[in-house]
Amino acid sequence: MKQLTTRQRQVLTLIESAFKKEGRLPSLQQIAQVLKVKSKSGVLRHIEALKKKGFLQSKIPDPSAFALAAPQKSVAFLEAFSEKMSLFRVPLAAVVSAGTPRAAYDQADSFLELSSSYFGRGEQVAVKISGNSMDGDSISDGDIAIINRQQLAEKSAIVAVRVGAEEVTLKRLRQKDHIIELVPSNPTFPVRSVPADQVEIIGKMVGLIRKY
Repeated sequence: MKQLTTRQRQVLTLIESAFKKEGRLPSLQQIAQVLKVKSKSGVLRHIEALKKKGFLQSKIPDPSAFALAAPQKSVAFLEAFSEKMSLFRVPLAAVVSAGTPRAAYDQADSFLELSSSYFGRGEQVAVKISGNSMDGDSISDGDIAIINRQQLAEKSAIVAVRVGAEEVTLKRLRQKDHIIELVPSNPTFPVRSVPADQVEIIGKMVGLIRKY
C-alpha cells in the first residue's frame, strides 16, 4: 500500500471529516483555508497525488473535481492497517516460577501476537508465571510476562534468570561479592542466595499480560 505524506493525510482527513459531518465534499478553497495554504493550486497538487495513490477518484468532466474512493482507502483503514502490520509473533516459551525456583517447561507451538507499540521490538519471548512471589509488583500467578532477551539489566529491573542447569525464576537481583540474591517483592517469600556463577540472566521483563 502506497504511503501518504503528512500533508496528504491532512487533506484526506479533512475531506473525509467534512463528508461525514455535512454530507458533502469541501471545495479547494475551503481546504486551503483550513490548512492555511495560500493558493488552491497547492491543494490541487495534493488532491492529484491522492488520486494517483487511489485515495480519491476523479469526477468527469471536471478534472479538478474529486470523490472519495472505496472505504479501504480511508484514513481510518490506513490506521487500522498500520496497527495490524506492526503486530509480531512472540513464542510462549515456558512456565516460569515466581515462587520457589523450579524447572521451566516448554509450551510447544504456542505464540502470542503483540503490537510493537506496547512492548517495543527485539528478541522477545512470553512466559507464563507460576506463583506469587512477585505480587508486590502486581505480577500474579497465571500472568504472562514479556521478556526481552538480554544478558545485562539495570539493578531495578525484574529479570528472568536461570539458576543452575534447569531452574528458571522471575526476580530482582542483588549482588554481594560472589553471591547473587534472588529478591522477591512479596515479603512472605524469602530472599534466596546463590553463587554468582550459577545464575544466568535470560532477559528483562518489559511487559505483562493478564487475562481476566
